[in-house]
Amino acid sequence: MSGVDPEAAASRAELSRTVLWALPFIAVLVAAAGLAAVLRAGASERFSVSAAFAVLASLALAGFVAVTRQRRPRAGILAACHALACVPLLAVAASSLVRDAVVSGGTLHCGNGETGLLLFGMPIAWVILLLGGIGSGIMLAKRETDRFVRSVAFVATALALVAFAFAAVRVRRPDPDTYLASLVPAAVLQPGGRATVEGRELRYEQSFSKKVPSRSEGESGAPYDAERIDCTLTGYDEPRAFYALGGACPILRVRVDLGHDFAVVDGRDGPHGSSYSKAFRSSTGASVTIAPKDVADHIAPPIGWTAGAGLGGFLGVGFLVAASRARRRAAAVVGHDGRHHGGGLVELLSGETVRVEAAAGLPLGDVILREPTEKHASYRQMGAISFSFASPGTLEALRATHTDLAASLCAAAFAASLLGATPLFVARLVAGL
Repeated sequence: MSGVDPEAAASRAELSRTVLWALPFIAVLVAAAGLAAVLRAGASERFSVSAAFAVLASLALAGFVAVTRQRRPRAGILAACHALACVPLLAVAASSLVRDAVVSGGTLHCGNGETGLLLFGMPIAWVILLLGGIGSGIMLAKRETDRFVRSVAFVATALALVAFAFAAVRVRRPDPDTYLASLVPAAVLQPGGRATVEGRELRYEQSFSKKVPSRSEGESGAPYDAERIDCTLTGYDEPRAFYALGGACPILRVRVDLGHDFAVVDGRDGPHGSSYSKAFRSSTGASVTIAPKDVADHIAPPIGWTAGAGLGGFLGVGFLVAASRARRRAAAVVGHDGRHHGGGLVELLSGETVRVEAAAGLPLGDVILREPTEKHASYRQMGAISFSFASPGTLEALRATHTDLAASLCAAAFAASLLGATPLFVARLVAGL
């Protein structure tokens, strides 16, 4: 006698098939990330890859739920967990971006270590997170967790909309991408010029000196009497050099942030479109690095992150509305369970046997009877009631199809809201934006 519970074994088999159905969605997420990067290549600097990815992944999740709603209505929960595995990666990327200097103080930072970490660490982290997503999906795929999934979906959607609302009221402010352009112009320095900015005299000197070529330059035939152009700005804590490109020093613009005692020397009008800036403390002349947190009261979060939170929140609302409709359809399912014995003879749960012409063509087994019609009982008829509609299955299974779909839609709402709002949450926590 075997000790294996047939019902438990069938449940495990069903869960395994659901997991397998959701695995291809990982490839869909990779494709969404690639498409978001491609869209970024031809867009403006303010385009947000994270927002584009969140929208593409959410729309793909909606399509996946629609495709699997009949045969695997709970597969959407697994797919949503795969999408949620991307949230920590978005958070790390957003944290790195929001920590970057808006304007540098002129000190170069070597990013080779960080680049190596991203190249080798991110794929490993992606695999670990995917495995965690599969594990979380397996636990949440049980019907006992539906109330929990619904609750976190409501909370995540509400938080995304609240974050969007707080960011939207500041959307008229400059963001990190437009902070420099928002500063007050104080002076324009041509090579050899001078200007007084907030009581400090600035001089922009251009000088020429003989260039000493390296061995490689000499071997390549470079002339030994080539001139080197030095572009030097004085007046702050120490002389600052700017690169000369195209045989001339760039024109410098001096801009000031009156509310934060910052002055920014911008060389973005240099030859060949060269773009670089250096920041100083106006009162002391000391070099500084301006990070988003230093001007958080003056700037807003990146506009793309604000849009991403709004789109994620509204998509979450759409998923929740669809889930509510699915639950209402489940509650509206009415009828009678029966057992078809062939030829249209159906045994009801009460033990009564009735003839249902609509069930004559159905296979033997469980059937659902609906639309009852009364009959006059006679000794030639079995029972006084019949039904004009019959379908295979049970009422419990039919209701479960709708509630399972509702659970997948709630999980999709949770994923869409977090994918869209995570960068905005990070901007608030890390930089106070």
